Amino acid sequence: MKKEKIRILGNIAGTKGLGGFLILSDTSPDFKGIKTGSILKIGYSVSFTTDFLFEELKREGNKILLKLKNIDSREIALELKDKAVFTDEKNIMTDGSESYYIENLIGCEIIDIENNNKIGIITDVLTLPANDVWLVDTGKGELPVPFIEDVVKKVDIKNKKILIKLIDGLMDLISNEKEN
Repeated sequence: MKKEKIRILGNIAGTKGLGGFLILSDTSPDFKGIKTGSILKIGYSVSFTTDFLFEELKREGNKILLKLKNIDSREIALELKDKAVFTDEKNIMTDGSESYYIENLIGCEIIDIENNNKIGIITDVLTLPANDVWLVDTGKGELPVPFIEDVVKKVDIKNKKILIKLIDGLMDLISNEKEN
């Protein structure tokens, strides 16, 4: 049996209507849909999820709406708000363009685009409601790098290199756990 490759689809930003539809946000640009009958794992981390059976996906303007089996009221749906949605990659329909999956990012070298200096290596990825945060081991401590357009300038998964622009104050966030 083939091992699952769990991918994040996005985060549940809220609900729509009274029937239990969930608003899915923060999806990758190449996301097109989910295969009917897929199992979706919902939780704050891939290690702590509950399985749900996917029933339907609708698009309303720029919103992606999910319907899950047995989530049939707004009250039940609200309990899932702010949690991430994960599934096996085989369940995801995409347009084929490159996506940044967590296991692809781990081990990537972070480089300052301004001076080409190595900042560190990504050791973990936090999936937060506003944006992902990459945890980078700098050798002096851990630097949280927000995955936002102002910071991340080029991602080269193939060569495991990511160019970022250091915004004011970012390097001040290095935790000094390693010095203790």
